[in-house]
Amino acid sequence: MFTRFIPAAGIAAAVIGTLTLTGCGSDEQTVKPAPISEKLCVVRNYAEAAGCTKGDSIYFAPEDWKNEQLTVDFAAAWCDLRYTVAMNQAGLTCVYSGPKQQIYRGLEVLQQKAAEEDKFNRELAAKLDTDKTWTKNGTTYWKTLKEGTGKPCPDNACRYTLTALKTFDHTGKATDVKTATPQASDLNNVGWQVGDEIEMLELNTAEPRKSAHFVMRIDGIEKLPAKPAAEAKADTKKPAKK
Repeated sequence: MFTRFIPAAGIAAAVIGTLTLTGCGSDEQTVKPAPISEKLCVVRNYAEAAGCTKGDSIYFAPEDWKNEQLTVDFAAAWCDLRYTVAMNQAGLTCVYSGPKQQIYRGLEVLQQKAAEEDKFNRELAAKLDTDKTWTKNGTTYWKTLKEGTGKPCPDNACRYTLTALKTFDHTGKATDVKTATPQASDLNNVGWQVGDEIEMLELNTAEPRKSAHFVMRIDGIEKLPAKPAAEAKADTKKPAKK
């Protein structure tokens, strides 16, 4: 049982801070040489591109040249980007992909996800406030899933070796961590022992994307060396009355 719990500046940073995160299209991809096509569709504007056949080569030579971004926009909208795209200031040629099934703005997706995370975190916090199996300290919640057999830290000055076992997304879906490396963290905790598996939630309702929900295991506990007498005295010295 805890006699004191003071979370470090984000335990999540110590436990899962070194995991590799990938964004959209995380699978490694390489650009392929364009396939041989016997047909070339020549277009002068966006509207004419709709008349081309998917898989044919397309040559875009704009009749009304405005800026270099025009060819980049065309490539993004109409080219199969798995293959080579050749372009210069005169136009471009590529493999025609047909109309994209969906065009969206990344900012809108991030805003929607942030709103979902905020809603989820607020609902989860309200639930945990009334769940007796969780211990709360500020906006940090934790509960022991499995008790270890090692000795706990004798006081509030120990270095813990922690390993992330699972992480949770903003919907509560758990993902096993397969490449986690044990991380050392100096935490002011009494009661955790080697072998404990602890689920922890660090809520950040102001910036939901910075919240962290994970399961960690205590792999080691090392007593920190005592502070020099002068430093220890300064820690315990009471502030002077004004």
